[in-house]
Amino acid sequence: MTELMFKTTMEQGQFLDALLTFNMSKRLNASVAYTGFRSLGKYRYEQAQDGKFRVTFNYVTENGRYDIRGHIAAQELEDQESGGLEDRSQFEEDESGDFQDRAKIDLLYTNARNRILGKRYVFEQRYKLVSHKKDSTDTDPTSLAIGHEFGYETKMYDFRQTAQNDALGEDPFLVPIEDRARLKTMYNRGSVQFSNRTLGRLAGNVSLFNYNYFFNSVLITDEGTIQN
Repeated sequence: MTELMFKTTMEQGQFLDALLTFNMSKRLNASVAYTGFRSLGKYRYEQAQDGKFRVTFNYVTENGRYDIRGHIAAQELEDQESGGLEDRSQFEEDESGDFQDRAKIDLLYTNARNRILGKRYVFEQRYKLVSHKKDSTDTDPTSLAIGHEFGYETKMYDFRQTAQNDALGEDPFLVPIEDRARLKTMYNRGSVQFSNRTLGRLAGNVSLFNYNYFFNSVLITDEGTIQN
């Protein structure tokens, strides 16, 4: 199946959504998708753009004892940061109509950008050690299965400003400002599941979650030093 959608967005912008799916066989299917947009915005220095990419797959063996599925996703969002209005009267007291065109209104920032970058990898698999059917009509056979789920994700947030601005006080930061925060997470889970018609379904799992949230700089203050 193929699905495509395109439309124009607010103030010189475009939006695209594309999805392609493939049935390689009765036991294997996959998909590829992309979503992206770009918009100039109504105010000056308000351009935003975004892109998302996804890949998925699903596979089951012929005897049905092993199956695996997973996806990979990536996203990048970038927009210009205006910092708000420099003179509120242009917005609130515009009796002459000079500022009906929002692109004429003065903004605090004309040199700052935000950027978010994220990636995710997820895989889930299961194997049936025992799968005993009494006959072909047995829809609830006795089974014992082990499973494993893995997830790894990274996120990065950037704020950049190339020149000094007095909006937060006179020269409060070193310029250029290049703040970057990072987050990395990893998830592992192992599971066991037993089921039959008499006892129903019993399951247990053990999981491990690791995360690391950090910056790329050291902050030195009068009270002490904060590591990255």
